[in-house]
Amino acid sequence: MSINRFRLPLATRIFLMSSLLLIFALGSIVFATFEVGKGVAKRSVDESLANSLALQNYFRDLNDRELLIVLDGFASDPNFSGYVAEAIDASSEDSLDVVSIADLIQERKEDAELDFIILLDPEGEVIVHSEKPALTGRDLSNKLLLAPVIAELNEATGIWLENDQMYQAAVMPLSIDYDLVGFVVAGLVIDKNLANEIKRVGGGDTMFTVVKDGNLIDVASTLDIARSDIITSKLKDEVSQLTNLAEDSNRLAIELDEQDWTVQVVHLAEPENGLHPMLLIFSSSSKYMEGYNKIFNIILIAAIIAISVSIAMSLLLTSGVLNPIRQLASAAKAAAKGDYSTQLSLTGRDELADLSNSIDSLLSDLRDKQDMQDYISELSKILPDETSGSPKVDANQKLPVTSGEHALLAIDVSGLLHASKDPQNIVAQLQKLCDLIGAQIENTNGVLIRLGGNLFIAAFNGEQALQVAYSTAGGIDAVFSQEALNDEKHGARFSLTQGNCYLGNIASHYSWQRVIVGKPVRLALRLIEEGGLHCLLVSNDVYKRLKSDLDKSGQKAKGFKGRLTGKTLCALDLSAAHDYVEPLSKDQAEARQTLVSTKITHKSFFDLPAGSVFAQRYEIIASLGTGSMGLVFKAIDKELNEPVALKILRKEIAEDKEHLERLRSEIKLARRVTHPNILRTYDLGKIDETPFLSMEYVRGMTLQYLLSNSGKLPYSAALRVAKQLCMGLSSVHEIGILHRDIKAENVIIEPSGNLKLMDFGIARTLKQSEIHKLDEGMFVGTPRYASPEQIRGGELGISSDIYSLGILLCEIFTGKTPIIGESVNDILVAHVTEPPIPPSKLWLEIPAELEQIILKCLQKDPKDRYPSVAELLTKMNELSV
Repeated sequence: MSINRFRLPLATRIFLMSSLLLIFALGSIVFATFEVGKGVAKRSVDESLANSLALQNYFRDLNDRELLIVLDGFASDPNFSGYVAEAIDASSEDSLDVVSIADLIQERKEDAELDFIILLDPEGEVIVHSEKPALTGRDLSNKLLLAPVIAELNEATGIWLENDQMYQAAVMPLSIDYDLVGFVVAGLVIDKNLANEIKRVGGGDTMFTVVKDGNLIDVASTLDIARSDIITSKLKDEVSQLTNLAEDSNRLAIELDEQDWTVQVVHLAEPENGLHPMLLIFSSSSKYMEGYNKIFNIILIAAIIAISVSIAMSLLLTSGVLNPIRQLASAAKAAAKGDYSTQLSLTGRDELADLSNSIDSLLSDLRDKQDMQDYISELSKILPDETSGSPKVDANQKLPVTSGEHALLAIDVSGLLHASKDPQNIVAQLQKLCDLIGAQIENTNGVLIRLGGNLFIAAFNGEQALQVAYSTAGGIDAVFSQEALNDEKHGARFSLTQGNCYLGNIASHYSWQRVIVGKPVRLALRLIEEGGLHCLLVSNDVYKRLKSDLDKSGQKAKGFKGRLTGKTLCALDLSAAHDYVEPLSKDQAEARQTLVSTKITHKSFFDLPAGSVFAQRYEIIASLGTGSMGLVFKAIDKELNEPVALKILRKEIAEDKEHLERLRSEIKLARRVTHPNILRTYDLGKIDETPFLSMEYVRGMTLQYLLSNSGKLPYSAALRVAKQLCMGLSSVHEIGILHRDIKAENVIIEPSGNLKLMDFGIARTLKQSEIHKLDEGMFVGTPRYASPEQIRGGELGISSDIYSLGILLCEIFTGKTPIIGESVNDILVAHVTEPPIPPSKLWLEIPAELEQIILKCLQKDPKDRYPSVAELLTKMNELSV
């Protein structure tokens, strides 16, 4: 079997090849540039940090040497040492001459341009502090910088901390004739000048800081106050990491002002009295990447230009070569729009000629298919419906709609209906099968739903739902065997799925039926079509969930080749499932009954069984349901031998002579409408005081049915429906009729895709007569689609139908109406007072032009809407698929 592989257009391939080569080349350049830029930026950051660190070390060494030189001058000056010694000796006889020593110290400090000098006695107590006289007598022997000097009588340099201020200091002992006189400490403050000098040469921002109580204190920094506060705040969480580093320095990465920064951390000294001095050096990689980013942007622009040029070149190269392909594409586009009349005339023996012949053959097949579709559509009008003459039920009866995880057992009993020419025998067999299945389902607390004459679905929930469903399948199969229904040629088919489903009830005036919807339902139906007699097919998900139980019981799944697709599917042994079945109790066995549906004994108010003749002309084929005016039947007009829809009007209408007179007047006009998008009304008659309408019969689906099942329609289909609606309604307006009940239920779509607007039950003429004024001041119509003026009961015009059409257009394209409310009254009030929900909020991808069209239809003031449906149709035709 040959496989038609997808191939891109030749022009696209040429374009892609040239573009990809260009993109690859430019991408390589961009990538290389980016990587080089990152490398250079990293090296620049490393270099900046290294330079700043080296410069800091240089200034520290320089200051240390200067301080030691100054202190050495103090220590080698016998006059200074002698003066200090005499002052200290004098203190043993009288009070220490602090003032004299302080004057000397202050003089020496100013001469050496120092920031402080401290004179200590041999025990490390303060004799004089040049800046803080009150510290006289304070013991400083525990200072980290001073302690080793006192112990070893050696000079030392390092960091001196005082009141959150950082100094670079030196300590030297004073002696006379090898007798220790005391110690002198001199220091230079570490301030912003030093930080700025390091930044000026090294390039990185610096911050001398002290860690105190888990916080960073800015001592001296090149940063402004605001940025300094931001950095200290960012590094607050990293304080423990900063203070516990094993090495003297390390690096951290932070983000500041959307830039990546590297922080070099240098420990200046060991912690002292809860204070830990550090130096932080900052360098931004983003700053060094700025130049490379400019290069990157230039390359990117160049790439875009190059790609644009390549597109132009591709178009020039292919314009002459690909003309035959364009003809083929035009034919395909025409076919997509439903025009299969194109005839291609390419000759030759090359590939394009072969393709042309193939498309010609395909278009011919499509033309034939369209003709056949029209034929089938016409033929379906005379086929009988599935239901005929059903009794009336209470449509107000409501069953709760529930949703949840269910195990679904689908059962097809068509293989058990033995061939018989007696219809009663077939029905009896089906009844017996229903009883047997229903009893088994009742025994396992399941819910049984009938999907058709021979198809059932049983729904189970709970933790053991799958196990119960599996055992129920075995039980049903076993019961069929006990009842001698099974043999080699006859049997049921089963399938088992699981997933989230919705259980509910639908009702009309004739019947109600329990329904179940969801993806597991569709999967169960597909599986059961693939299976054979006595076969239970399960989904892969079900098999995975049952596998542990199957393994415990020694059971294995088998492969089964699907009847339709030939795919290998998963099948379970039904005979092994019998062991899991609980037998029916005596009461349950005696109480077997049909759980498929509930029979309602109410009779319709007008009984027309199939085969009966109404008005000596119309042979009833089937009941179609109810409309806004009464019962609807499918019938054959015996005089014309044509199928018609026969509507028997309700009693209240039959007794309302004014209503009948108005209806007769409207029908006279409606009969003039021959547009293909309007369901034609043939005649209004009466028999035995019962009025009836005969109308064109169309076999199809209502727009409401489509919307209920699929939500919004696909855009292309929705656009076609919208245009046909406009054409049909425009033709109605042209002969002077207002529909007044535009809604999804009043639109029917044939299998061929043709649309018809129907139900003119409350229509009226544009030119009011006295009889038309009877409903002034009253609301007539459907609340969900009614215009504001229609709700107020005022005078109506074409714009009222346009408003209702706008509601319907929004529902077609988005799946929802733009006016909502919790009750009918809320909806009516919203139509009059609340702005509509923009369609773009209901469907995000809606074209802006389409949204504007819908919103213009929904203007509260009729004057702001389209003046006619024809103009609206013109706007719709401007939209493209």
